[in-house]
Amino acid sequence: MARVWVAQCKIHGFHVQKNVAAGFRELYELAEIDHHPEAYYPLGLCYYEGWVPPYYRPQYDMAFDLFCRVSGYSHQAQYRAGLMLTLGQGVETDTEKALVYISASAHRGNQYAQFTLGLYYEYGLFVPHINIKEAWSWYELSAHQGFSEAQTALANILLDQLKQGAVESKLLKDGLYWLHQAADQKNPSALIRLGSLHEQGTLVEQDFSKSIQYYQKATEVPSGSATVTALAHYLVGINYRLGNLGLERDDAVARKHFQVASDLDYAPAQRALGLMYAQGEGVIKDENKAYSLFEKAATKGDVRSLGLMAHQLEHQEGCKINIDLALSLYKKAAETGSVATQLALAELLQRKGHHTQAFKWFIRAANETQSVNSKGVSSILDLNISLLQQRHAACLMIARYRFNGWGGIEKDPSWAFQEIKRLALDENYTEAYYWLAACFEEGIENGILMPDAGQAFEYYEIAALSGDLESQFQVAYMLSNGYWKNTGGEGKLTKDRETAFTWYSQAADRGHKTAQYSVGLYYEKGLLPVQKDLIKAKDWYERAAIQDMTIAMIALGCLVIDEKSDALFWFKKAADKGDVSALREMAWAYENKWNEPENAFKLYQQAAEKDDAVAWQTLSHFYELGLAGQEIDIDMAIHCLEKANRLGYTRAALYLAELYRKQDMVEEAFAIYKELEQIHTSDTTIGWLARLEKVKFIIYKLNSSSVEHKMAYHALCNMSRVKNRIRAEAMEIIGYCNEQGIGTEKNLDTAIDWYKQCIANSNSCELHSIRSTCKLITIFMDLKQYTQAYICINDLKPILDDLSRLSDEGFQQARRVCYFLGYLLFHGLGTTKQAEEGLGYLKTASEQGEGDAAFQLGLYYQSTENEEAVLQFYQGVMANHPGCIREWALSLLSENDYCMLDHDTWRKGASVLNWLEIAVSLGDVESIYQTAVIYETGFKSVFSGNTKDITKAKEYHLKGAMEGHPLCMLKTAEWLGGFNQYNESIEWLQKAAARNMLKAHIILLSYDLQGLTGGVKGLEDVYFRKLEIVLQDNNMKSEPVTLTNRRSQESKIESDKEGRGLGWYLLGQCHELGKGTSISIEIAKECYKKAVETSSHINAMWRLGVIYSLEEDDQEALFWLCKASELGNHSHSLYQLGLYHLYGKVGLEPNPAVAKKYFTKAADQGHPQATFELARILWSQSQHELLIAYQMYQSAADAKVPEALRELGYLSHTGFSFRGIHIVKQDYRRAFGYFCEAAQFGDPTAALMVGNYFEEGYLSDIGQDWDRALQWYESAYHLNCGGLAELAIGKLKHTIANTMLDQRQAEDLREEAFVWFESAADDVSNNVQRATAKVMVALYHINGWGRKSQNRELGFQLLLEIAKSEESEAFIPIAKCYEFGIGTHRDMIMAAEYWDMAADMDDPEALIRMGQIYEHGLLEEANQTVSNDYYERANQVGKISPRSGQESINSSSSSASSLFSTQTPISSIN
Repeated sequence: MARVWVAQCKIHGFHVQKNVAAGFRELYELAEIDHHPEAYYPLGLCYYEGWVPPYYRPQYDMAFDLFCRVSGYSHQAQYRAGLMLTLGQGVETDTEKALVYISASAHRGNQYAQFTLGLYYEYGLFVPHINIKEAWSWYELSAHQGFSEAQTALANILLDQLKQGAVESKLLKDGLYWLHQAADQKNPSALIRLGSLHEQGTLVEQDFSKSIQYYQKATEVPSGSATVTALAHYLVGINYRLGNLGLERDDAVARKHFQVASDLDYAPAQRALGLMYAQGEGVIKDENKAYSLFEKAATKGDVRSLGLMAHQLEHQEGCKINIDLALSLYKKAAETGSVATQLALAELLQRKGHHTQAFKWFIRAANETQSVNSKGVSSILDLNISLLQQRHAACLMIARYRFNGWGGIEKDPSWAFQEIKRLALDENYTEAYYWLAACFEEGIENGILMPDAGQAFEYYEIAALSGDLESQFQVAYMLSNGYWKNTGGEGKLTKDRETAFTWYSQAADRGHKTAQYSVGLYYEKGLLPVQKDLIKAKDWYERAAIQDMTIAMIALGCLVIDEKSDALFWFKKAADKGDVSALREMAWAYENKWNEPENAFKLYQQAAEKDDAVAWQTLSHFYELGLAGQEIDIDMAIHCLEKANRLGYTRAALYLAELYRKQDMVEEAFAIYKELEQIHTSDTTIGWLARLEKVKFIIYKLNSSSVEHKMAYHALCNMSRVKNRIRAEAMEIIGYCNEQGIGTEKNLDTAIDWYKQCIANSNSCELHSIRSTCKLITIFMDLKQYTQAYICINDLKPILDDLSRLSDEGFQQARRVCYFLGYLLFHGLGTTKQAEEGLGYLKTASEQGEGDAAFQLGLYYQSTENEEAVLQFYQGVMANHPGCIREWALSLLSENDYCMLDHDTWRKGASVLNWLEIAVSLGDVESIYQTAVIYETGFKSVFSGNTKDITKAKEYHLKGAMEGHPLCMLKTAEWLGGFNQYNESIEWLQKAAARNMLKAHIILLSYDLQGLTGGVKGLEDVYFRKLEIVLQDNNMKSEPVTLTNRRSQESKIESDKEGRGLGWYLLGQCHELGKGTSISIEIAKECYKKAVETSSHINAMWRLGVIYSLEEDDQEALFWLCKASELGNHSHSLYQLGLYHLYGKVGLEPNPAVAKKYFTKAADQGHPQATFELARILWSQSQHELLIAYQMYQSAADAKVPEALRELGYLSHTGFSFRGIHIVKQDYRRAFGYFCEAAQFGDPTAALMVGNYFEEGYLSDIGQDWDRALQWYESAYHLNCGGLAELAIGKLKHTIANTMLDQRQAEDLREEAFVWFESAADDVSNNVQRATAKVMVALYHINGWGRKSQNRELGFQLLLEIAKSEESEAFIPIAKCYEFGIGTHRDMIMAAEYWDMAADMDDPEALIRMGQIYEHGLLEEANQTVSNDYYERANQVGKISPRSGQESINSSSSSASSLFSTQTPISSIN
């Protein structure tokens, strides 16, 4: 062993002189001659690395042989052998065998093998599938051994878990720990990731200085891989190039780093460096060098570089880039062996239709053995993952070519399927999963593969989770429409529309047109999990329509149906593309919306000519009723329905049956029976039957009088006494009369007796006996005597099948008994519960048209199989069942696609609301409530369009309340309370509370707390305690949930949840405001959080946001306000978030664009302040939206937003034009009105402007009124206007003093003015105004105004201090002081310097004075040219339009410079 170490020391030069040849010879002797196993691995390394004299080249075959010899006990040798098998070095590639070696090495603790296994599992390389958990485990083992690459990989997995939502502090802590461990070892990948984290600032504190330091450290690592080192240099370079991360732009440093990365063949760096040469920035412009760099990047598949090359060619040579040139560029790059370019070339050729050529390049890309570097791959770290993906893409295209036989390629679906399966399952190639799923969904002909929707969905989902667009849509589609999944040998329909929406949204955001249409459908129908939003629906439909999707065009047409021109545009566009349903939809619009039936009829005919079945059905309606100028033609109507039926429109048969029923001749039938009665005596069968049928008509069908009923009943009693078998039927009818109270008093006991007599006097198989038994069953069921009912049913059970085939009447009776039997068995009433058997009977009865059975089944299926529920309710609609009619109508609001019904059918019959009205007329109180909900929420029914109508909603809720519906009672009470009709509200709340409506209890307590119930005042603590008790009571009794009241019960549960949430919110208000308890913000927060947890109470979220904002907990405040805006579109929260983004508060960067979005949402809800802020943003940032901004200012002003009134005042004061168009006309009177109104609402600046109007006398009828101006300035001061008001008061008092003849009074006023100037000078909120005030203070010292001791030197020094602060207001006074020697020695040079500084500020006085200085040669020889330049500038400045209203205060005659030059002449100072 020692000799082996000595030999290795010679090879590496460890503590001895390096001698590779001698070390190799010694190892060779030890291994091959002396056969020392310890020498095999070191000797193998020599062969692997090329440390073999005399040629010193790698001999992989020898290395592999030696590694294999010791692979049984050396984990290093196992790792090396596995690596060589993976890369095909010295041996044929065998990934399965390689995996065995590497796995064995890893299990024996080799850190490199452990890392390699982690890499395999993370990316799905050579293992069955991606397994992040397994990768995590292997990375962790290697990381604990100190391998920095494993530490980095482990950190990345941990941090990526955080990105996916598993937010755990331990994950973040561990991830950062391992990153720092790797970074301490100068691992460049770890350094780059740390830099990225600090740049993004999401998981760690944002710190640009740390970010760039990490990037720079990564560039300094000498042993990093070329790719990572290049990336590090690129990141440093690009940030210096753009001046990001707090760096100053430095093209020289950027070029240096780009050059290093470019030399390492990093395409983005080559492109960036090429751009510098192309633009001549940081380097001498060199188009040829730029082109060369772009070309290098393009050969690596950098498509943007190809575009830049094309741009150069187009603009340099004057030729237009074309596909052929692109092909030549691709081919040039592809010939170098770039798989990415070969793939891009093949795809471009395919798009051009050159399938044969494309196939050849796909073959070459799939088989390309591109090496990572010229020295050969020496580590698994150098495996090019993207290269594998590109080769997989090529292999997939080859499989698709073989599957379809494109370009004359031999078609082989079986081989193609196996290849696709290999790419998906063995190689874990995402896109292959999509095509594998498609194979399973559709199957492959000739028995190669049978369709399997469940398996297809699994594969689609795998691809979707990996980001495949088409797979995301397919997953959404299958979940939305349902698919059959085989489980345990049985098929089960799987359907989940809420999850489907998530996938639809992902695909739609990425541009998938069918997904965009589907998302639009969700928003139009308000399908869970979204609320109805027609604006969003329209937006998504338009996106799909732009991509030529006709169904989206039709949907758009229907959505904008009230805008005829827009609707016609989309309908016609769809029709022009061959969609016949567009003709029908257009026809419907002409008929029902635009009142043009003739045009509708023509369009229906056009659609019918194209064999549109629904159009045929609709035409029958025209012929039946004689619409659109057509004559009534029943035969033609029948023909149309028959045609529709033949075309497969199954509902047409129903309408045909309805049409035949309408032709029933009842009176004629009754006349025949009367005639038979006259001819035949009662003792004959014919006479008996004629009389019986006549009585039956009187009892059952005709609208007979009570006298006729009594006569018929008397006749029946006489007939029952006749001794013959026929009398039994008379007994049956007598029983019916007693049951219904026809011709006699209603008496169920008597009815039961007569039915039993009928049965006793009949054979069990006779119809009247059967009917009587059925009547008994019905009565017993109504009386809940279920055991008696079940006994009767058992009597009929043996003959039910025969009965159903006997006649229509027998069929109906059998159907009804079947329903009762199913009901009893399903619920276990009167017998042992047998749910499955009961369901079977219910299904049979429903299929036969039994409304009650359909209703029971519909309710049962509602929670699991909605489509089946809809079908069952439809069955009940046909039976005129009120509950089914209601549920069917409601299903139309939520379903967008039916297997049995088409919207057009019901457009002709009745809208959803019509159906509900029918149910109401049949006594269904629940339908009253549901109708109210529809009017309230504005769901779109099929016939009536947008049915939102709050007035009608109130009417129906009141109607339902009067019928005893508790939810209607509650809603009625809430509306009455909203209109301050508290007495009436309290009455309904008390009734609702008596019906156990929790929300009613809570609202009553809120009324108590507000003192609205008329109770004793001062009992807030009592009401507060009651509220606590109600919220703590979790045992409030609920009505039992049954199939028949499930919908109402669900609504009640939701109402109770809202009530409990409201209760917690009210409790929070009590604690926050000290209502009935002491103030406790912490308890208030807890209550608000419970309100949110209980019912997502939006106002509670908002209050939490406000409280946390006041507590300066920015993150929590932001969280709750965001939640309130996202979940409830809460206007106050949206407005607050807008302010945060606008001004960069709570840790956010100022972002007007984001702020604009929030303000827009709040403004859409009528939020006045948000409207104002939005107007300000639009006015300042968007020249094309000035009119909109102005209108928004007006809207905000109408809502009495003082800031908006003030802004409108400014605009009216100055006027505003844009590109010659008058946006706002200058109008002092209107401006004055705006300012006055804003001031009345407490706006200090507006009050200042009103004072300015009085001071300047802008309005002729008011004129100058300094006293009123002073009053307004003082009002502004009291409104906290600060320095602006103080300065205005001081200036005005100073101006007034200058006009006074009484100098004592004038000095008194100046004394007051000086105090105001001093105060204004201390105001730091406005630098310009503060400087003006300071100048005025200095001038007071210079001139000795206001009884100040004249101290010119002090005044002059004050002016100099102002000027040193770069305040230009002091320049002219200083210039005059120097020019006339005031407070300093006379110095014309210094005077000219300050005059010139003021002139640079475009001050007219200074410009004129400089002109005079050069004209008269006051400094040097006269220079008329320079003098004229100054005069011309002064002239130009004089033409500048007046400043805005606020600025006019600053430029008034009382400014510092004007006071110095005009109010007090220089001579007086001297």
